[in-house]
Amino acid sequence: MKYVLFKRGNVVWMDFGFNIGNEFGGMHPAVILKNFDKDLFVVPISSKKPTEYARIEKDLEDGKINIEECKKQKDKITEIIELEKINGFRKMLRWARITRMKKTSILRVNFSGTIGTLEGKDMDIISNKICLEFGDNMCNTI
Repeated sequence: MKYVLFKRGNVVWMDFGFNIGNEFGGMHPAVILKNFDKDLFVVPISSKKPTEYARIEKDLEDGKINIEECKKQKDKITEIIELEKINGFRKMLRWARITRMKKTSILRVNFSGTIGTLEGKDMDIISNKICLEFGDNMCNTI
Protein backbone atom coordinates (compact mmCIF):
# COMPACT_ATOMS: atom_id res chain seq x y z
CA MET A 1 0.00 0.00 0.00
CA LYS A 2 1.28 3.43 -0.96
CA TYR A 3 1.55 6.00 1.85
CA VAL A 4 0.78 9.64 1.00
CA LEU A 5 1.94 12.45 3.28
CA PHE A 6 -0.26 15.52 2.97
CA LYS A 7 1.38 18.83 3.81
CA ARG A 8 0.29 22.43 4.16
CA GLY A 9 -0.11 23.87 0.67
CA ASN A 10 -0.99 20.57 -1.02
CA VAL A 11 -4.13 20.70 -3.15
CA VAL A 12 -6.21 17.52 -3.31
CA TRP A 13 -9.55 16.49 -4.76
CA MET A 14 -12.12 15.98 -2.00
CA ASP A 15 -15.71 14.84 -1.90
CA PHE A 16 -17.54 17.36 0.28
CA GLY A 17 -20.73 15.30 0.08
CA PHE A 18 -24.26 16.50 -0.48
CA ASN A 19 -24.96 20.15 0.13
CA ILE A 20 -28.01 21.67 1.76
CA GLY A 21 -28.93 25.23 0.87
CA ASN A 22 -25.77 27.30 0.39
CA GLU A 23 -23.39 24.69 1.79
CA PHE A 24 -20.39 23.75 -0.33
CA GLY A 25 -20.77 20.21 -1.68
CA GLY A 26 -19.60 17.75 -4.30
CA MET A 27 -16.14 16.94 -5.63
CA HIS A 28 -13.78 19.94 -5.51
CA PRO A 29 -10.11 20.64 -5.04
CA ALA A 30 -9.13 21.86 -1.58
CA VAL A 31 -5.94 23.37 -0.20
CA ILE A 32 -4.64 21.76 2.97
CA LEU A 33 -3.99 24.18 5.82
CA LYS A 34 -3.18 21.57 8.47
CA ASN A 35 -2.89 17.80 8.68
CA PHE A 36 -4.29 16.13 11.83
CA ASP A 37 -3.31 12.59 10.75
CA LYS A 38 -6.85 11.24 10.17
CA ASP A 39 -8.40 14.66 9.48
CA LEU A 40 -7.42 17.60 7.32
CA PHE A 41 -8.19 21.29 7.82
CA VAL A 42 -8.89 22.58 4.30
CA VAL A 43 -10.21 25.47 2.23
CA PRO A 44 -12.35 24.31 -0.71
CA ILE A 45 -11.50 25.72 -4.14
CA SER A 46 -14.04 26.54 -6.84
CA SER A 47 -13.80 27.36 -10.53
CA LYS A 48 -17.03 29.37 -10.33
CA LYS A 49 -16.42 33.12 -10.14
CA PRO A 50 -17.77 34.58 -6.87
CA THR A 51 -20.85 36.76 -7.36
CA GLU A 52 -19.06 39.61 -5.56
CA TYR A 53 -16.30 39.58 -8.20
CA ALA A 54 -18.80 39.28 -11.06
CA ARG A 55 -20.67 42.37 -9.80
CA ILE A 56 -17.44 44.40 -9.54
CA GLU A 57 -16.35 43.32 -13.03
CA LYS A 58 -19.80 44.25 -14.40
CA ASP A 59 -19.35 47.75 -12.95
CA LEU A 60 -15.96 47.90 -14.70
CA GLU A 61 -17.49 46.79 -18.03
CA ASP A 62 -20.28 49.36 -17.66
CA GLY A 63 -17.71 52.10 -17.07
CA LYS A 64 -18.94 52.81 -13.53
CA ILE A 65 -15.45 52.17 -12.11
CA ASN A 66 -11.91 52.09 -13.50
CA ILE A 67 -9.42 49.20 -13.35
CA GLU A 68 -7.72 50.55 -10.21
CA GLU A 69 -11.05 50.83 -8.38
CA CYS A 70 -11.95 47.31 -9.57
CA LYS A 71 -8.75 45.91 -8.03
CA LYS A 72 -9.25 47.94 -4.85
CA GLN A 73 -12.81 46.64 -4.40
CA LYS A 74 -11.71 43.03 -4.95
CA ASP A 75 -8.86 43.45 -2.43
CA LYS A 76 -11.38 44.66 0.19
CA ILE A 77 -13.19 41.31 0.06
CA THR A 78 -11.19 39.51 2.75
CA GLU A 79 -12.89 36.13 2.48
CA ILE A 80 -12.02 35.40 -1.19
CA ILE A 81 -8.63 34.52 -2.65
CA GLU A 82 -8.15 34.44 -6.42
CA LEU A 83 -5.82 31.61 -7.47
CA GLU A 84 -4.27 31.92 -10.90
CA LYS A 85 -2.20 28.74 -10.72
CA ILE A 86 -2.26 25.44 -8.85
CA ASN A 87 0.89 23.48 -9.65
CA GLY A 88 -0.05 20.08 -11.09
CA PHE A 89 -3.60 21.15 -12.05
CA ARG A 90 -4.98 22.39 -15.35
CA LYS A 91 -4.28 26.11 -15.74
CA MET A 92 -7.44 28.07 -15.03
CA LEU A 93 -8.64 30.78 -12.69
CA ARG A 94 -10.01 29.47 -9.38
CA TRP A 95 -11.15 30.93 -6.09
CA ALA A 96 -10.92 29.92 -2.45
CA ARG A 97 -13.42 31.27 0.09
CA ILE A 98 -11.89 31.08 3.57
CA THR A 99 -15.28 31.23 5.28
CA ARG A 100 -15.82 27.71 3.89
CA MET A 101 -12.71 26.23 5.51
CA LYS A 102 -13.41 23.14 7.54
CA LYS A 103 -11.98 20.07 9.19
CA THR A 104 -12.75 16.95 7.16
CA SER A 105 -11.91 13.28 7.33
CA ILE A 106 -8.93 12.19 5.26
CA LEU A 107 -11.33 9.54 3.86
CA ARG A 108 -12.96 12.32 1.79
CA VAL A 109 -9.76 12.64 -0.30
CA ASN A 110 -9.92 11.18 -3.79
CA PHE A 111 -6.61 9.29 -3.69
CA SER A 112 -6.77 8.56 -7.43
CA GLY A 113 -7.04 12.30 -8.20
CA THR A 114 -4.32 14.84 -8.84
CA ILE A 115 -2.28 16.18 -5.94
CA GLY A 116 -1.05 19.70 -6.61
CA THR A 117 0.55 22.52 -4.66
CA LEU A 118 0.05 26.23 -4.15
CA GLU A 119 2.93 28.68 -4.31
CA GLY A 120 4.15 30.11 -1.01
CA LYS A 121 2.84 33.58 -1.94
CA ASP A 122 -0.69 32.18 -2.34
CA MET A 123 -0.44 30.41 1.03
CA ASP A 124 0.71 33.70 2.58
CA ILE A 125 -2.31 35.49 1.10
CA ILE A 126 -4.63 32.79 2.49
CA SER A 127 -3.00 33.05 5.92
CA ASN A 128 -3.21 36.84 5.94
CA LYS A 129 -6.86 36.85 4.91
CA ILE A 130 -7.71 34.28 7.60
CA CYS A 131 -6.07 36.59 10.15
CA LEU A 132 -8.05 39.58 8.84
CA GLU A 133 -11.34 37.69 8.75
CA PHE A 134 -11.07 35.71 12.01
CA GLY A 135 -8.48 37.51 14.14
CA ASP A 136 -5.08 36.68 15.60
CA ASN A 137 -6.30 33.64 17.59
CA MET A 138 -7.01 31.81 14.34
CA CYS A 139 -3.61 32.83 12.89
CA ASN A 140 -1.80 30.86 15.56
CA THR A 141 -3.72 27.63 14.91
CA ILE A 142 -3.05 27.24 11.17
